[in-house]
Amino acid sequence: MRIPLNAKRVLLVDDDALLSKMFGDFLANSGYETRASENGAAALEQVIEFQPHLVVLDIGLPDISGLEVLRQIKTNPSSRRVLVILITGATGMDMKIEAFQTGANDYLSKPINLRELVLKVHRCFATLQDEESAIVMKQREILNSVAYTLDQGLRAPLQRSAMKFGRLSRKSRARDGSPGWHESIVLRSRQSTS
Repeated sequence: MRIPLNAKRVLLVDDDALLSKMFGDFLANSGYETRASENGAAALEQVIEFQPHLVVLDIGLPDISGLEVLRQIKTNPSSRRVLVILITGATGMDMKIEAFQTGANDYLSKPINLRELVLKVHRCFATLQDEESAIVMKQREILNSVAYTLDQGLRAPLQRSAMKFGRLSRKSRARDGSPGWHESIVLRSRQSTS
């Protein structure tokens, strides 16, 4: 997932529209493109439409629990790589454990400190960049391996062909004494395999 610096998309999901607006304005001032949803159903639609890189998701939504929204995001092939930070007012460790087991990438407890929110959002995007860099490096390794294999696999047949052309050329020259068209092909073939 290539993330241009000007297109870091964050979906904010909280039933408190004022809180979402405050978070959205704060993140927008930090360079993020944001959208907000006030319930789980709208959030799932926005995940498909807006294609956020990150969802900041309140667990306590009016229609569907935030954990269920998280499950649906993580089980959908088109959104399973979307990072999710869960927000809750619950202080128990069981909720945090369930959130991480369900696929949350991070966790915030209410009341939310805006600096902590931005720090965690920055960290999530750094993780995405690291993953992307690793994928690009792996793709380069595979491409180099394929190119090397093709080079090695084609080299021997080309050399054999060049040798056959060389023999034909010598036979042709031996018959009429003039260099044949074969020699120029043989010379070019030998130069390309060297």
